[in-house]
Amino acid sequence: MRLECKISPPMCLKALSLRPPPHSVVCNFYGEQDEDVSHLFLFIACGMTQQVWDFVTTWCRVGSVFFLDLKDVVKVQDRYRGSRVWHKVILSILQITLWIIWKNRNDANFNDKRINLANMKEEIKIYSFLWVKNRANCRGLTWEDWCSFNLHCMGA
Repeated sequence: MRLECKISPPMCLKALSLRPPPHSVVCNFYGEQDEDVSHLFLFIACGMTQQVWDFVTTWCRVGSVFFLDLKDVVKVQDRYRGSRVWHKVILSILQITLWIIWKNRNDANFNDKRINLANMKEEIKIYSFLWVKNRANCRGLTWEDWCSFNLHCMGA
């Protein structure tokens, strides 16, 4: 089974005839297109997702990237030079970004919450800061350094 249908957005469920989608199959972020994995997560599809990825790539100073496949997202750090620590930090941020997009999509679908781009950006910074600081055991990493993506205390 393809990766796109392992996450089960409404279009995959409908296509597989597993059950009718509980809500519309149209994207809850902007209502532009039918929601599928490519539309929801990839840089070139959903307007909201594109803004989220623009923010992440600018904040992490990796330049513009285009994700044509979900696998591209988790391998983007391989395109850049950097220490092993830097690569792990970037991968963590990318994975948290995917989770934040999914979490906000679910909040919109199942809890009728409005999507707020500024909140999504803050959630990405907060959750990734907490994850990296605690998992890397880096007591010297401060919120100010994290917000400016200054990873010198980590040797990155």
